Amino acid sequence: MISVGGVRVELDAEFVDLSDREFENGDELAELLRLNRLQYADFAYSDLDDDGLAVIGRIGSLEGLDLQCTRITDGGLRHLREMPSLTALRLKENRQLTNACVEHLLEIRTLANLQIHWTSIDHDGLRGLASLPNLEFLCLRVEDDNFSAKDLDEFRRRKPDCQLVAMESSDGASHHDEAV
Repeated sequence: MISVGGVRVELDAEFVDLSDREFENGDELAELLRLNRLQYADFAYSDLDDDGLAVIGRIGSLEGLDLQCTRITDGGLRHLREMPSLTALRLKENRQLTNACVEHLLEIRTLANLQIHWTSIDHDGLRGLASLPNLEFLCLRVEDDNFSAKDLDEFRRRKPDCQLVAMESSDGASHHDEAV
């Protein structure tokens, strides 16, 4: 058994919930490297930063990662590029993430499910994300002038097999497109 962020975790755990946690240092997070079967980690609303993400990026078994509302930066996402199994990534509520992070996301060739709502990624970043070869699901939020109908149509044209959920802040409506 290990202890991370005050949470005790069995060595054969496949899921770890470290949401709403504070981490003392990278050594504490390094304990997660002992979890050989870990498939999903939830760090939502924690104080996880780029240094912590450097440790998380070394967990080769991770398939899903929730980084909602953390302290990560555009450059910190480079630490995820060596994760051979990562298919799902939730970046929701990280306004500090901009189009600059897209270059790092494109290096995660296995990424199938990406959630970027309430980030600062806009139409330019969306164009880049259309190049993700295995992307099957993308969730974003339309607000101000970050994405136009033309931008969304262009994405749908380039990625017809990707399910796009585009939430709009003006009316609270969600536009959910099924994959063709």
